[in-house]
Amino acid sequence: MKDAKLKSRFRLYDLRHTFGSRSAMAGVDLATLKELMGHSNISITMRYVHPTPEHKQEALRKLERFQVEHVFAMHEKRRGPAKVRTLRKWPKGGTGGNCCENKGLDGEP
Repeated sequence: MKDAKLKSRFRLYDLRHTFGSRSAMAGVDLATLKELMGHSNISITMRYVHPTPEHKQEALRKLERFQVEHVFAMHEKRRGPAKVRTLRKWPKGGTGGNCCENKGLDGEP
């Protein structure tokens, strides 16, 4: 780059940051990434990992999905199968009676 008289802030060393960041965002665990990059300590590897805002948002969505599934599973374990409210059709011209009934997921009351 010097011979070509290019003024660039790019350094060959920047490719290590790109490799580290993209590997982490692709799902490579930090212990493996530490070994691939030849670091003696995982704290050094952390200097190279720069997740994008989109990657952080996706991580939060994963956590949210996990939490919802976990809470639902705990609730179902304590309470038994969930009840679903189903609507019944009203008789023609009438509005009387109970329009809703509680049924289990299998259709049984």
